[in-house]
Amino acid sequence: MINSHEVPSFKKLGFDGAKYIRVQTQAIEDRLAQFSGRMYLEIGGKFLHDPHAARVLPGFDPASKKEIFAAFSEVAEVLFCVNAQDIAANRQLANQDKDYVTTVLSMIQAIEKQTGMKPHIVMNNMDPYSSPEVVLDFQRSLQKQHYRVWERYVIDGYPEDIDFILSEDGFGQDDHIPLTKELILVTGAASNSGKLSTCLGQLYQDALIDIES
Repeated sequence: MINSHEVPSFKKLGFDGAKYIRVQTQAIEDRLAQFSGRMYLEIGGKFLHDPHAARVLPGFDPASKKEIFAAFSEVAEVLFCVNAQDIAANRQLANQDKDYVTTVLSMIQAIEKQTGMKPHIVMNNMDPYSSPEVVLDFQRSLQKQHYRVWERYVIDGYPEDIDFILSEDGFGQDDHIPLTKELILVTGAASNSGKLSTCLGQLYQDALIDIES
């Protein structure tokens, strides 16, 4: 285990926060310029404020991601992923003293307030036949607040059974989220929220209707 006092500060090494934001922004712009369709960008860690990155990278500004995304506010949309099974189990998130649903709702509202982008809510790992009432109550509460909620379902054999996953009974059973922007920021409440699966499922369904993504 490394003592935090032994880790050299990025600032002492010449770390330039403004340059970091500029380089990251340019990298996203360059990737967008490579094709005419839609790009899904999965956001690891915290979307608005990343204290973990700041801890492991001394000198890193925990608000850097928000500044980078601000440059794309006119061309971006947000998909916020939630695991329906975590709602049913009331998963306890680290460093949170609120219940899961309350924590998730506060994250969604913070993204909308601080970025000006109203997230689409993606409910992952839904049961295709029936869902616990607590999950349905959460969906209804979001819809009452004028959030658009989309459902994606449990796929037997995921992620090994590629042929089944890439079929109408796999990704094909999920809602295809109708998006209009070229950059899609995909984030979630915590690990296992289904961010990667959401990106892959959208790529599959986009291809069916000739959207390059």
